[in-house]
Amino acid sequence: MHKNAWMPFLLLLSGMLLSGCARGDSSRVVAPTLLDYSAEVQNHAADELGTLGPPCARDAVFGGCSAIKRFVLDYAWVRDIIREGQK
Repeated sequence: MHKNAWMPFLLLLSGMLLSGCARGDSSRVVAPTLLDYSAEVQNHAADELGTLGPPCARDAVFGGCSAIKRFVLDYAWVRDIIREGQK
């Protein structure tokens, strides 16, 4: 095999390896901006949430449970984590 036949492969490999190098501080986490809701909207949502059954498990549905309530609780948990990261 001709000795230059490996050149494209070596160039591609070296480019892939070099592109994986991080520049600067790679431990920085970028968090999304949280939306703010008015007190009126929050109170209305709380009233609606109160009319739902207990939250479903994350992996199962049982009689009378509310998947919407599970989603809202999980969303609140994610918002708390984002809020902590923004401090």
